Amino acid sequence: MQETAKLRIDFRHSVRILTTLARKGDWESLQSYLGKYAENNLLEPAGQNWCANAALNALFSYYYELAVSEGIRVDWRLELPDPLTASELDLASLFGNLLENAVAGCRTVPAAQRCFSLSAEVQNGKQLYIVSTNRFNGLVKKRDDEYLSTRQGGRGIGLPSIAAVAEKYHGSARFSNSETEFWADIVLKLH
Repeated sequence: MQETAKLRIDFRHSVRILTTLARKGDWESLQSYLGKYAENNLLEPAGQNWCANAALNALFSYYYELAVSEGIRVDWRLELPDPLTASELDLASLFGNLLENAVAGCRTVPAAQRCFSLSAEVQNGKQLYIVSTNRFNGLVKKRDDEYLSTRQGGRGIGLPSIAAVAEKYHGSARFSNSETEFWADIVLKLH
């Protein structure tokens, strides 16, 4: 968890650097920094093309490689609208939180039990239906039927952030669990 937190902080700093270089139009420095960052921080590319959107594809690729490196069996089937009909930033927030939580949950069980399935599909051209299932150790904290973070001293923002994106798109986000699995069912209306 400390390594993941460090990576997030380092990534935030890199985003600030890249944003500044892009605003200045310093394309040579931007390309140089990206090349060095990729060389030093990224795993070998998976060769997967998860979706047509480059930013989301990069997010999926990062978490896929992270999951595989953690010994998590991954079963993903992703179909996103092209072009996107929801904000790229909203979808990155939703999927980023979903992916991060699922990988963290899988880390709580022995490697032989680690698995994470994710599907996203457009239904009737009107809604995006997302289902995430991951193994975890069964330990949950709840208050008034709402999940609390087991990693952040009870003040997690991942699930509320996912729910806020679903609500913004007139959809829903439901979370549930058994003794060994955690489920997220999310619906976003596309039009």
